[in-house]
Amino acid sequence: ASREAVVSTQSTGAGTNDLKTDNMNENSIHELYRKYKTKVAQIRQYNPRCKIIVCPVLPTKSHAINRRVNIFNHLIYSDLSQSNLRVLTIDSFMAFIDRGTNLLKSSLAKPDRSDLLHIGGRGVGILVKLIKNCIFTSRDHSRLTGRRLYSNALRGSPPAPV
Repeated sequence: ASREAVVSTQSTGAGTNDLKTDNMNENSIHELYRKYKTKVAQIRQYNPRCKIIVCPVLPTKSHAINRRVNIFNHLIYSDLSQSNLRVLTIDSFMAFIDRGTNLLKSSLAKPDRSDLLHIGGRGVGILVKLIKNCIFTSRDHSRLTGRRLYSNALRGSPPAPV
Protein backbone atom coordinates (compact mmCIF):
# COMPACT_ATOMS: atom_id res chain seq x y z
CA ALA A 1 0.00 0.00 0.00
CA SER A 2 1.20 3.51 -0.69
CA ARG A 3 2.07 5.72 2.23
CA GLU A 4 -0.90 7.97 1.44
CA ALA A 5 -3.29 5.01 1.67
CA VAL A 6 -2.11 3.93 5.09
CA VAL A 7 -4.06 5.45 7.96
CA SER A 8 -2.18 5.47 11.20
CA THR A 9 -1.76 7.47 14.34
CA GLN A 10 1.70 8.50 15.36
CA SER A 11 2.37 9.79 18.82
CA THR A 12 5.54 11.38 20.00
CA GLY A 13 5.88 13.57 22.95
CA ALA A 14 7.63 15.46 25.60
CA GLY A 15 5.75 16.47 28.67
CA THR A 16 5.77 17.30 32.32
CA ASN A 17 7.26 13.92 33.24
CA ASP A 18 10.27 14.80 31.06
CA LEU A 19 10.55 18.29 32.54
CA LYS A 20 9.98 17.51 36.22
CA THR A 21 13.52 16.63 37.25
CA ASP A 22 15.36 19.33 39.17
CA ASN A 23 18.58 18.75 37.24
CA MET A 24 16.85 19.73 33.97
CA ASN A 25 18.57 22.95 32.92
CA GLU A 26 17.99 25.14 29.88
CA ASN A 27 20.51 23.21 27.78
CA SER A 28 18.84 19.88 28.56
CA ILE A 29 15.43 21.40 27.75
CA HIS A 30 16.78 22.52 24.37
CA GLU A 31 18.16 19.00 23.81
CA LEU A 32 14.76 17.46 24.68
CA TYR A 33 13.12 19.88 22.26
CA ARG A 34 15.66 19.04 19.52
CA LYS A 35 14.79 15.32 19.87
CA TYR A 36 11.07 16.15 19.79
CA LYS A 37 11.46 18.27 16.66
CA THR A 38 13.50 15.50 15.01
CA LYS A 39 10.63 13.04 15.63
CA VAL A 40 8.14 15.51 14.14
CA ALA A 41 10.43 15.91 11.10
CA GLN A 42 10.60 12.14 10.69
CA ILE A 43 6.81 11.91 10.72
CA ARG A 44 6.59 14.72 8.15
CA GLN A 45 9.20 12.99 5.95
CA TYR A 46 7.37 9.66 6.16
CA ASN A 47 4.07 11.23 5.19
CA PRO A 48 4.36 14.76 3.76
CA ARG A 49 0.57 15.13 3.54
CA CYS A 50 -0.33 14.15 7.09
CA LYS A 51 -1.74 16.60 9.60
CA ILE A 52 0.62 17.07 12.56
CA ILE A 53 -0.99 18.58 15.64
CA VAL A 54 1.18 19.76 18.52
CA CYS A 55 -0.12 20.39 22.01
CA PRO A 56 2.11 22.53 24.21
CA VAL A 57 3.07 21.06 27.57
CA LEU A 58 0.33 21.89 30.06
CA PRO A 59 1.01 23.82 33.27
CA THR A 60 1.59 22.05 36.56
CA LYS A 61 1.07 22.87 40.24
CA SER A 62 4.79 23.70 40.58
CA HIS A 63 6.40 27.04 39.72
CA ALA A 64 9.78 25.35 39.23
CA ILE A 65 8.40 22.85 36.72
CA ASN A 66 6.36 25.56 35.00
CA ARG A 67 9.54 27.54 34.37
CA ARG A 68 10.89 24.56 32.42
CA VAL A 69 7.51 24.06 30.72
CA ASN A 70 7.59 27.72 29.62
CA ILE A 71 11.03 27.29 28.03
CA PHE A 72 9.92 24.16 26.14
CA ASN A 73 6.66 25.76 25.01
CA HIS A 74 8.48 28.89 23.87
CA LEU A 75 10.55 26.66 21.57
CA ILE A 76 7.35 25.14 20.17
CA TYR A 77 5.86 28.57 19.45
CA SER A 78 9.02 30.32 18.26
CA ASP A 79 10.62 27.49 16.30
CA LEU A 80 8.41 24.49 15.54
CA SER A 81 5.30 26.51 14.65
CA GLN A 82 7.42 28.64 12.32
CA SER A 83 9.31 25.75 10.71
CA ASN A 84 8.65 24.22 7.32
CA LEU A 85 7.26 21.13 9.10
CA ARG A 86 3.71 22.50 8.78
CA VAL A 87 2.36 21.76 12.24
CA LEU A 88 -0.85 22.95 13.85
CA THR A 89 -0.47 24.07 17.44
CA ILE A 90 -3.31 23.65 19.89
CA ASP A 91 -3.64 26.90 21.80
CA SER A 92 -4.49 25.24 25.07
CA PHE A 93 -2.23 26.55 27.78
CA MET A 94 -4.33 29.46 29.03
CA ALA A 95 -7.42 27.28 29.48
CA PHE A 96 -5.54 25.39 32.21
CA ILE A 97 -3.79 28.17 34.09
CA ASP A 98 -5.00 29.95 37.21
CA ARG A 99 -4.22 33.58 36.39
CA GLY A 100 -3.87 34.42 40.07
CA THR A 101 -1.18 31.86 40.83
CA ASN A 102 0.15 31.02 37.33
CA LEU A 103 -0.29 27.35 38.25
CA LEU A 104 -2.54 24.59 36.95
CA LYS A 105 -6.13 25.33 37.99
CA SER A 106 -6.93 23.14 40.97
CA SER A 107 -10.37 22.38 39.49
CA LEU A 108 -8.65 20.80 36.46
CA ALA A 109 -5.92 18.94 38.35
CA LYS A 110 -6.03 15.43 39.71
CA PRO A 111 -7.55 15.51 43.21
CA ASP A 112 -4.41 13.93 44.69
CA ARG A 113 -2.56 16.91 46.21
CA SER A 114 0.77 15.11 45.90
CA ASP A 115 0.38 14.86 42.10
CA LEU A 116 1.78 18.15 40.85
CA LEU A 117 1.77 17.21 37.18
CA HIS A 118 -1.37 15.62 35.85
CA ILE A 119 -4.78 16.89 34.89
CA GLY A 120 -7.91 15.22 36.25
CA GLY A 121 -11.16 14.26 34.56
CA ARG A 122 -12.40 17.83 34.01
CA GLY A 123 -8.99 18.81 32.61
CA VAL A 124 -8.99 15.83 30.26
CA GLY A 125 -12.47 16.81 29.07
CA ILE A 126 -11.29 20.33 28.23
CA LEU A 127 -8.17 19.02 26.49
CA VAL A 128 -10.24 16.60 24.40
CA LYS A 129 -12.52 19.48 23.30
CA LEU A 130 -9.50 21.59 22.35
CA ILE A 131 -7.98 18.74 20.35
CA LYS A 132 -11.27 17.99 18.58
CA ASN A 133 -11.69 21.68 17.80
CA CYS A 134 -8.22 21.79 16.26
CA ILE A 135 -8.85 18.66 14.19
CA PHE A 136 -12.32 19.51 12.94
CA THR A 137 -11.84 23.23 12.29
CA SER A 138 -8.63 22.76 10.33
CA ARG A 139 -9.69 20.30 7.67
CA ASP A 140 -7.77 22.26 5.04
CA HIS A 141 -4.32 21.97 6.58
CA SER A 142 -2.53 23.78 3.78
CA ARG A 143 -4.77 26.81 4.24
CA LEU A 144 -3.88 27.14 7.93
CA THR A 145 -0.17 26.46 7.66
CA GLY A 146 0.71 29.89 6.35
CA ARG A 147 -1.39 31.65 8.97
CA ARG A 148 0.34 30.24 12.06
CA LEU A 149 2.21 33.37 12.97
CA TYR A 150 4.33 33.68 16.08
CA SER A 151 2.15 36.54 17.32
CA ASN A 152 -0.91 34.26 17.09
CA ALA A 153 0.89 31.48 18.91
CA LEU A 154 1.84 33.82 21.74
CA ARG A 155 -1.84 34.23 22.62
CA GLY A 156 -1.69 30.71 24.04
CA SER A 157 1.67 31.03 25.74
CA PRO A 158 1.78 31.16 29.49
CA PRO A 159 2.52 34.22 31.57
CA ALA A 160 5.77 34.33 33.47
CA PRO A 161 5.67 32.33 36.72
CA VAL A 162 5.17 34.27 39.94
